[in-house]
Amino acid sequence: MRIVRGSVALPILLSLVACSGSAVPSPAPQIAGPAHQIDAAAGASCRTQTCIYISNNDGYGQFHQGNKVLVFSREASGNVAPTAEISGNQSGLKYPRALALDRGRNLYVTNYAPSEIGSSVNVYAAGATGNASPIRQITGSSTQLYAPSSVSLDTSGNVFVTDVYGAASGCSNPTQGCWDVNVYAAGSTGNVAPVRSIRGTKTKLFYVYGSAVDTSGNVYVANGYHANCCITVYSPDANGDVKPIRNITGVNTLLATPVAIALDTGGDVYVLNAQGSPTRSVTVYAAGANGNVKPIRMISGQNTGLYAAPDALAVDGTGRVYVLQSGYANSVSVFAPGANGNVAPVRVIEGKNTGLTSPWGISVR
Repeated sequence: MRIVRGSVALPILLSLVACSGSAVPSPAPQIAGPAHQIDAAAGASCRTQTCIYISNNDGYGQFHQGNKVLVFSREASGNVAPTAEISGNQSGLKYPRALALDRGRNLYVTNYAPSEIGSSVNVYAAGATGNASPIRQITGSSTQLYAPSSVSLDTSGNVFVTDVYGAASGCSNPTQGCWDVNVYAAGSTGNVAPVRSIRGTKTKLFYVYGSAVDTSGNVYVANGYHANCCITVYSPDANGDVKPIRNITGVNTLLATPVAIALDTGGDVYVLNAQGSPTRSVTVYAAGANGNVKPIRMISGQNTGLYAAPDALAVDGTGRVYVLQSGYANSVSVFAPGANGNVAPVRVIEGKNTGLTSPWGISVR
């Protein structure tokens, strides 16, 4: 079953949570590596140059050929092939979802898998390509990973994973709002427990799909339900059943089912909204925004091309905005820094050659 975030995603995830213990088809046969030749030099260039990373998940199981991370150059446009990809039996990619890059450009990938396979956070070395093994992997019963939906990092390298938890962690009914943010120490590997977990009724976490951490360590979470819900912000040391220190919520915010969030270098908050008319939107809020505040900018309208199911959002160091869409249009729309209103993207990556068949997450660095 493929999970698509957007206007149809929220009830689908409920089904995922409710039936994750059911039988799963056997994994596809092992494959030796990627389906097409990989340019190792192009992949290595991502150690020092800005690249676009996109997760693609076509099926459950570690050896499913559609499970990969596609890598594009920063200037990629049109129906272009990726410059590199991470895939193959050694990669450990099972159902790759969210992505994040640390300051050293090491790549973090969350994987959802049924309990008998095990969800994980895989870490790949900067510039990794082909059938590359993770340099670290957070996985096992102590991690409390269940269906990780996003991953983000603070400036110290601590790893923040949004997830949904079950009865073993004190929640009797995951469909009623058992969501959390698990924090793992920098460099964590193996079957390690979170050093902290933000969870409980006071947190107001519900249908969490996106997260980001600012330079002060404050944690931002996009809560995608109800239609105009909220962005909740937690203090750097938040732990347990704690209230947010700030909320962006209310009719003035123009939030419409927020499913992804990103911060720029100045701390402005970018939110990808899954609902809207005539198109989906990206709403931008000033750093430190709190309450029922208006966006300082909004990308919305027919010229934007944001019609498909929105999956993920990224902002690079120059302020370019990258919107990943799935469904009938598997694509990446790139908007200029400061884009506002009914504006067209400066570039769109889409077409058969891109290999985008079931994208979920995006990260740019």
